[in-house]
Amino acid sequence: MMTAVEHQLCDQMQLCNEHYRTMLQFMENLYHDLPRLSPLAVRESMRTLDQMQAQAKQYDQQLRALVQQTGLEALPDDLLAVRTRLLEDVAKTNNLLVDLLEGKIVMIESELRRNRKGQSAMSGYRQTTAGRGKLVRVNF
Repeated sequence: MMTAVEHQLCDQMQLCNEHYRTMLQFMENLYHDLPRLSPLAVRESMRTLDQMQAQAKQYDQQLRALVQQTGLEALPDDLLAVRTRLLEDVAKTNNLLVDLLEGKIVMIESELRRNRKGQSAMSGYRQTTAGRGKLVRVNF
């Protein structure tokens, strides 16, 4: 028969597992959508992922506190196996996301450099005098 704390432990483990499952699904969707997302959409998605990770950290802290009260042997093996698999999958997907994001960052930085070079080139055509709105006269 399980004690009240052991029931809390199982409930917390199920909550953690469900949260990691949701986070994994979000990360997988982001990985597939990332190539066609705008920088703003990527930023928003990363904020959402940060919030999900912060929530996972809170859940894990609560789980850790319960494990300290009951010991690891109170954890059901099936829930522990699911958690282990989910954490491995989250880590793998995170690595894939990091690689893809780094590639997108390189591409955006390249576009910025090109745009800055274009601005530098265009600055050579700017009028250097302070007077704006004057006619430019050219003799041919």
